[in-house]
Amino acid sequence: MLLSGPKPPRVRQEALTATYAVRRRDGNSAVLLRVDSGAEVELAASSRRLGVDWSALAGALLADALEAPPQRRLVSDYARFLAPARGQERRIAGAELQAWLDTWRPSILAVLTSGR
Repeated sequence: MLLSGPKPPRVRQEALTATYAVRRRDGNSAVLLRVDSGAEVELAASSRRLGVDWSALAGALLADALEAPPQRRLVSDYARFLAPARGQERRIAGAELQAWLDTWRPSILAVLTSGR
């Protein structure tokens, strides 16, 4: 179907069993971790005077979890769902990420330029 657009990206098989944690230290810094079998690996951190760069953290999470590099629009869309409250943590299971990706659709411009 023309308006269905490109297929949504897929989470790597190994990442489906992992959990990603975003810990917000304060208003201006946060860290992204991959938690797999109890071990934590820091994937990215953001600490800026003007606040956390949520797009950078979302890009790092998606780059680690997906089978292919994430599209810019996907990164900016997912960044809106990533931010926990100050001093809190948000955990995202790999399967939860895939469920969100299954509902994500690129803009109509991306669909029209996809070549489908």
